[in-house]
Amino acid sequence: MIFEEDKHIDDDQKKIDIADVRRKALDLLARREHSRLELSRKLHKKYSEYQIIEDVLDQLELDSLLSDDRFTEEYVKYRKDKGFGPIKISAELRERGIGETKINKYLDTDIKSWFAEANKVRQKKFGVREPDNFNEKIRQQKFLMYRGFLQEHISGFIDL
Repeated sequence: MIFEEDKHIDDDQKKIDIADVRRKALDLLARREHSRLELSRKLHKKYSEYQIIEDVLDQLELDSLLSDDRFTEEYVKYRKDKGFGPIKISAELRERGIGETKINKYLDTDIKSWFAEANKVRQKKFGVREPDNFNEKIRQQKFLMYRGFLQEHISGFIDL
């Protein structure tokens, strides 16, 4: 009899209501946009039923409440506004399960716009004056490359 009660408790703990999973997913989406992979990872931390989670995610996509396109567009804008370059942003998107097609669709590859963005980031960090010695040029270049800018985005205003 003790074993049956233990089994009953375990069955109750394992039962996952699809409404609970959907509620948790909507709660996470209400805070910010998520990619499907991000949301899936978060739900899997709390719930163990793979098929229920996938069904909920499919329904959220059908209801246009979950969209990798919308997530990618907003993420690119947010990270660009924070001063990050295309290399870093695209790597972060890949980590979040976004494919190259969507990355290329929303990540502007125009060198002139990234050149202007890199210069803006440099001026915010180091001021308007251009670096006056070699070590300072290297320091500023490393900073911008760490932020995800390419050499061609930097070379116009920091020449070595």
